[in-house]
Amino acid sequence: MTSEPSLIKNRSSIMGTEKRETLLLSIESTFSKMDPARRVEEAVHEHIKGNSGGDIYAIGFGKASLSMYIGLRRALTGKIKKAMITVPEGIEQTDRWVELELLHGTHPRVSEKSCSSTGRILDLIRGLKKSDILVTLISGGGSALFEYPENWITVNEMADISDCLMGNGANIKELNAIRIAMSQVKGGKLLTKTGAGKIYDFLISDVPGDDPALIASGPLVQPKIDRKQTLDIIGRYIGNCPGLKKVSRNYSYSPIPSSEWDRIHTSIIERNSDFIGAFMEKFTENGFPAISIGSGLSGNVIEFSSWIVEKAREIYKTEKKPFWFVGGGETTSRIVGKGKGGRNCELALRVMQKFSNEEFLFSSIGTDGMDGNSGAMGGIADNDLKDKVTNNEIEDSLSRSDSFSLLDKYSSAIITGFTGTNVSDIIIGYYGGPKH
Repeated sequence: MTSEPSLIKNRSSIMGTEKRETLLLSIESTFSKMDPARRVEEAVHEHIKGNSGGDIYAIGFGKASLSMYIGLRRALTGKIKKAMITVPEGIEQTDRWVELELLHGTHPRVSEKSCSSTGRILDLIRGLKKSDILVTLISGGGSALFEYPENWITVNEMADISDCLMGNGANIKELNAIRIAMSQVKGGKLLTKTGAGKIYDFLISDVPGDDPALIASGPLVQPKIDRKQTLDIIGRYIGNCPGLKKVSRNYSYSPIPSSEWDRIHTSIIERNSDFIGAFMEKFTENGFPAISIGSGLSGNVIEFSSWIVEKAREIYKTEKKPFWFVGGGETTSRIVGKGKGGRNCELALRVMQKFSNEEFLFSSIGTDGMDGNSGAMGGIADNDLKDKVTNNEIEDSLSRSDSFSLLDKYSSAIITGFTGTNVSDIIIGYYGGPKH
C-alpha cells in the first residue's frame, strides 16, 4: 500500500519529540482536509451543477488558484471550454490540460508580467456572451498577480505608490482604495469587462474579517468606498508619497449600475477560521485538550510574542492542566538585516525567548508555505530547543533578521514549498506549565 506524499518535506528530521510529532501530523491532516481543490469541488456541486446550460469559462489568480482549478475541473469534467489561471512564478502544473492556459505574474510587487497575463485574461472574457457562464477562482496574492493599470499611470508607478503606502503605515482598506483608483480591474471593475450572463465568484480569504471587497482588491465586488473617501486617503499620504499627486489629478469615479451586480454569485469557500476549526477538530479527535484563541490576531512580533506567552500562562491558571491552543491572523516584523527569515520564524524564536523554565511548544506557519525570504513555512520552538540554544545565538539571529538559519541549524524549520493555499498565518502551541 502506497502512502500519500508528506506535505512537510523535512518531517523526519524535525520530528524529534512526541509533541512535535503531534504538531506535524495535525498540520498535514488539516492541510489535506482544507485542500482548495476539495473545497471548490464541494462549492461547484452546490451552486453550479445542474445550472450550466451555456458554455463555461474559467479564470483565476492568486496563490491558490491552480489548486482551486483542479477542483473545478473535477466537478465539471469535460464542460470547461477555456480556462486561464495566473499564479506566482515558480508554480507549475503537473498535468497538462488542453483547455487550461497557465499564466504567471509577480508577487508581492506587481510588474509588467502580471499585467501581460491580465491582458490575456481580459481578451478571453471580453468575447463572452449572455448565454455563457464565467467561473472566477480568486485567492490571496491576486492584487499583484492580476492587474491592469488605468491609461494615465504605469505599472511601475502603481507598484512604487503601493510600496510607499505600505511603508508609511497604510492599512489594507486604505491600500485597496488607492489600488482601485489606479486599476481597470479592481473594485468591481472586472465586471465591466465581460458580457457573461452568470458569474460564479469563488474566493479563498487571506484578509482579517473575510471581507470579499478586500480579497485581491475585490475585482468582482461592489466597493464600499466612494470618491470623497478615496480623496481623503490620498490627502493623508500625499506628503510622504508624492506619486499620489498623479492619482489625485486623474482619478475618476464611475459607479457600476446596480442591475449589473445581479449577474454575480459570490462565495467564500475557505478562510483562516476554517483552518483553526480543522486543527481544533483534529486535536479533539485525538483526545487532546485544545483551546481556540481566535482568528484575526495581529500585531508586531515583539509585542505579540509577549501577549501569546502571557495568554498561555493565564489559560493554564484557569484550566489547571496542560493544553494545546490554536489561533490565526497575521503579525508583522521589521527587517533589520540581510539574513533569511520571515514573521513566522521570528515569532517562534521570540516566543521561545520569553518562556522560562516551562514546558511548551510553539509553532507559527504561513499557510502558503512561504515565510518571508526563508523558503520555509515557519518554525517550531519548544523547551527542548531552548535548552540547546543560547540567548546570545537568538539575539544575534534576530539582529540580522536571520531567524530561519538558526531554526534550520537546530532542525526546527518547517519546509513544505508552495502549499497551494493561502489563508494568512496559523499559530499552534502546547503549554504544560512550569517544569518541576
